Amino acid sequence: MLLSVLSPLVQPPTALEEDPVQSATIQAPLPSNDWGEALAGADITHFGVDWAVQSTRSLREFNILHLLHGGETSHSDNYSDLDMVLDRFGGMHACVHNGTSGSLEYFHLNSTGIVVRTIVDDHTTNVVGQSCDIELDARDRARIAYLDVTANELKFAIDTPYHYVNLQDWHVRTVTDFGTVTGPIDLVVLSGDEDFSGGAGTDVVLWIDSSTDYLHASYYTSTYWEHEPVIESAIEGFSARQEGTSVHILHEVSGLIRVAEWPSMNMTNIDAGAYIGAPLDDDGQGDDIQTVYAGENETLIQFARSLSGRREGRITIDPVETITDPDGIDSSPGLIQGDFDCDGVSDIVVLTGDEIGIHRGRTSGVNPLPDSTIALTLGEHYAEVADMNVDGCDDLLLGSSGEDSAEIHLGTVSGLQLFWNHTGDQGSGFGAKIVPIGDVQNDGYEDWAVLANQESGSGSSIGRIHIFHGGLSPPSSSGLVLTGSGTNLQYGWAIEPLGDIDGDGFDDMVISSAGGLTDLTGYGRVDLHTGSAIGHSTSPDSTWTRTLQGTFLGYAVEVIGDVNGDGFNDLGIGEPYVDSAGPSSVGALHVLFGSASGFGGTYNQTIDGPSAGSRLGVHMAAAGDVDRDGYDDVWAIRPGVGNDGDLILLWGSSTGLLPTPRIYEMEDLSDVVRLSDIDGDGQEEWIFVGVGDLPIHEHLDFEIASIPG
Repeated sequence: MLLSVLSPLVQPPTALEEDPVQSATIQAPLPSNDWGEALAGADITHFGVDWAVQSTRSLREFNILHLLHGGETSHSDNYSDLDMVLDRFGGMHACVHNGTSGSLEYFHLNSTGIVVRTIVDDHTTNVVGQSCDIELDARDRARIAYLDVTANELKFAIDTPYHYVNLQDWHVRTVTDFGTVTGPIDLVVLSGDEDFSGGAGTDVVLWIDSSTDYLHASYYTSTYWEHEPVIESAIEGFSARQEGTSVHILHEVSGLIRVAEWPSMNMTNIDAGAYIGAPLDDDGQGDDIQTVYAGENETLIQFARSLSGRREGRITIDPVETITDPDGIDSSPGLIQGDFDCDGVSDIVVLTGDEIGIHRGRTSGVNPLPDSTIALTLGEHYAEVADMNVDGCDDLLLGSSGEDSAEIHLGTVSGLQLFWNHTGDQGSGFGAKIVPIGDVQNDGYEDWAVLANQESGSGSSIGRIHIFHGGLSPPSSSGLVLTGSGTNLQYGWAIEPLGDIDGDGFDDMVISSAGGLTDLTGYGRVDLHTGSAIGHSTSPDSTWTRTLQGTFLGYAVEVIGDVNGDGFNDLGIGEPYVDSAGPSSVGALHVLFGSASGFGGTYNQTIDGPSAGSRLGVHMAAAGDVDRDGYDDVWAIRPGVGNDGDLILLWGSSTGLLPTPRIYEMEDLSDVVRLSDIDGDGQEEWIFVGVGDLPIHEHLDFEIASIPG
């Protein structure tokens, strides 16, 4: 509240200039290395005048003395719990508890310096007025919420005009007499077409029930007071403000600073960590939200400003966490994330040549060293994550083509447990990929696909995909085997689950046929297989092909989110050698927009790489809505030479991906992994996979600055 009250009193400077105000040295008995509290009770001399230093903090004593300057009451009264607000004419209104009389008092200091003092509630037996909070309605009339600590009641007073019906200056009402009401109290007067008071404003009082530390709201509906819990978890403090017809509540719970929008209860997380302290103030106009809260065990003041409407500054410049060099990440994807221990915080799995390292997420940050490991045999490995048994815990799918095997480990609160394993024919490459493909039969069980990349396909293509259908017990054999077709192609180069893209209740998938970037042969293709009551058909339902060899259509295939904001997920298909065979190609990313009936037969967009050698389409990943404009964005990698390489961010819009990207210079970049939330602050993170340590960068909705104490 203090910052909001003071800010209108300060005239912002128009230019840097010398300060013409006279200055003088303060003569005080204070060592140069001590704190200001050491002056409490001492006398100091400034401009030849002696001043007694009060022991109270902030401006409380200063402001009370000015309000009482009219001499209407004794300075010996014990005043506390002061709250102030300014009206549009520069007048000051204040509520204060008079501890000497046990009453609630109101002061109005107008712009001409005249002070009016009123006793609002002079209850003769109860102590009233503590934790008072004052606000003004649209007519600049005061409204005060406060406590009756003797009766354990929340009370409310309205400044009313004197007229023949009402002979009182103040209406005093009891808001609630249940629960264990305690401060702090925050009163918000909502104004607008949706209030219940004919334009004067809807009064909303926020208070804490001391028996639970839960936050409650009491609001007036023009007839009676309604009450409801707002945050049903223990909060350490809060600050509220009006935002249109909503109340934005800055609060701290379990080391997390967030803003709750009441009554919709949309949550925006701002910061998290064990160091977080209490909220101090929350102010903003429209989307330009600014908040203030304590940090580092309340030795810092943190200022946070909303980045709404901005694209720059959305990603932390420095890593928020770093995973120690995992000694060489195995074949892609060598790093995945999921909540394997059911604690609501994402964990990270890193595949190296001989083990899987599991790094547990926690509010204090991810452990740079693995919390647990799973030994692996030599050879190529592949891992994916999904909730295969739909119990709320993510599960680990692991393939080992060198051992011709695949297995599924179920996540539990006590760790991963083996659920299913299967061994293919020797030398078949069974387990080169294992991919969760959703519920393709709509029978309530998750299904998965396993690639045997050395099994013979159709023609000169190589590779077969074995489909396993989930059930009450693990399947002992595959329910379907898919075989690709084409010339000199690796079938199953990419296997991408789509969910139910055509709205028939059955999950679908796409499979690409491509090859390594040095092969330069084969006509790339992408096949769509839709689900049904009997599973997939052996023949694709749709196919996207290329009439030129060696362009590597389908080298990367990804669901990239909803890039045009129409409510349907879209599909990205990479073609890194689209214009020329070799590393000088610009590359291309083809986009298929989703719809109620699925994907069309032709691309809705083709985005070329930003320059020669970009080879756009080698790798892409859904980035989510980075700039929070309602359209999902896409990461892509522009491979470099040696240690060079760039990260490309393509922005979504109403027409799809914009052609002008944001380019970040990176080194040795090979993959981008989006993390849901590894520290529980509500913000997603990304790992940019290269050589050596793995840096974790976080998405930002607020820019934060700190002032040390």
